[in-house]
Amino acid sequence: MFDRMVRESVKQLIFEVVKNPLLHFSEKSLQVRLAAKLLTHPELSTPIQTGIYERYGRQIRRLGSTKSYLDDALSVPPLQMEYGTNDSGPYRIDIAILDPTEIRSIDDWRLQARRRYLDPQVGIEIGTEKSGMRKMSGEHLENDAFKLRNCRTAYVLNVLRNTNVCAKGTDTYLNKTAQIQKFTDGLQTVASKHSQINWIGLIIHIAYQEVQFFGGGGEWRSYRVPSREFERAVNGKL
Repeated sequence: MFDRMVRESVKQLIFEVVKNPLLHFSEKSLQVRLAAKLLTHPELSTPIQTGIYERYGRQIRRLGSTKSYLDDALSVPPLQMEYGTNDSGPYRIDIAILDPTEIRSIDDWRLQARRRYLDPQVGIEIGTEKSGMRKMSGEHLENDAFKLRNCRTAYVLNVLRNTNVCAKGTDTYLNKTAQIQKFTDGLQTVASKHSQINWIGLIIHIAYQEVQFFGGGGEWRSYRVPSREFERAVNGKL
């Protein structure tokens, strides 16, 4: 339902961060930027009336609130950030797009229906190097897959920046390369186990003007940037 909008927005974000890797400070920065792109689509930003009024209508009417106000106040747009899951623990999905036809069933202020969160039409998780390289190589990625398992369509986007400025072949360069290799291997392994998720990996080697991209075929490939080869790879994936 929203596939084209999501793919185009993710693609725009990828090209932006590769062009200017210091555009974001943390994963929250990327979440907000992606959400802003998605919200340009009225299908995702226009609030839809929920069933909360029907549940609490009698009590609300006693308070004198007008129906015209409540029609707007008790409406929910399909796009939500940090939307809950029905798992034990404080799990939240970075960006969730709810099915418009199911929003009507929401009957609780926590945006739940019958005490359960809706399973999103689309779920998106975003990570950066600030999550910690070791976590990113396994634990963090598995948690993302777990949170998104009930989404009808799921994306995981990881953007890592290599800020190394040492010459290739030096000890510092090789140590950083080994650290990054753990992540690339980890993402490839987790992606093979959870193939229902659209995994997108991006490692920007800023000073070397290179980017590694985890795209189609479940493989990492390196590109000079900017280049048409990289653009074609992203367009092919999305």
